[in-house]
Amino acid sequence: MVILDQDNRIAQWVCQGLGETTDFLDGPFYTIGFFQNEKLVGGLIYHDIRPGMDLWMTIYTSHPSWATKKNLKQLFHIAFKILKCRRINVLISRSNEKSLSLCQRLGFQKEGLLRKYREDGDDAYILGMFENECKYL
Repeated sequence: MVILDQDNRIAQWVCQGLGETTDFLDGPFYTIGFFQNEKLVGGLIYHDIRPGMDLWMTIYTSHPSWATKKNLKQLFHIAFKILKCRRINVLISRSNEKSLSLCQRLGFQKEGLLRKYREDGDDAYILGMFENECKYL
């Protein structure tokens, strides 16, 4: 089951899971929660949205079951068709090999490396996907 966040509970859950604050969400943002057996197992935040241009996606999950084809189709449809962005950006710590692998399997391309970007000194990759590269539309 997928629900939209109405009280920022999902945004707070995502940020807490990533060890972040919600401070980076200073402009409009939208969230989606992925539930299994009424338990939140994944959350997605669309933020820094520039319609016609791009947006950033931040995802946190406690279980890989959220990544069904149905859910992937919905999240890419929202980004590309409803929010009308031509590209999606993600930022992934170099040490987070599972997330990096998942994003690359979804079609995201590595575009850059931010050296020692994270507070702990970890590097972070910037990945991007254009609408015409999306396998789920």
